[in-house]
Amino acid sequence: MGTEVFISYRKSIHEDLKRFKKEMVTPKHGLNLKITWNEDLTIFVQVGFYLDGELINFRYNSPGLFETAINQPIREEKIKQQLSKTGGTPFYIENVQINNMPKNIFVTVGNMNKIRREIIEKATELLLNHYTPTKK
Repeated sequence: MGTEVFISYRKSIHEDLKRFKKEMVTPKHGLNLKITWNEDLTIFVQVGFYLDGELINFRYNSPGLFETAINQPIREEKIKQQLSKTGGTPFYIENVQINNMPKNIFVTVGNMNKIRREIIEKATELLLNHYTPTKK
């Protein structure tokens, strides 16, 4: 009897893997963000997007990330710019509407990125749930 031999490399599988790694997710779901602040600098974001013609929406709130600015307050354009970076996700930011933004607030870029990541994570979860079959 001989020794069992296992295939550890197959050129066709290796080529498929290289092609798969090069593929990019093309964003095709536009997120609409409606941002509102309370007097205590708590941010509320109403997020909506369409899947197969059906409106999917959820609400995100993030207390404690914004504070009163000491030197340079954050501008509305910077908030929109930071929230618009969706990277390799199936989403892009279609519209950002800002309401009741206090004039003298500050937030770190890291906290803005955290808000964006958490919004995209929740939207991705809803996207996957939409396409997951339910047991009958």
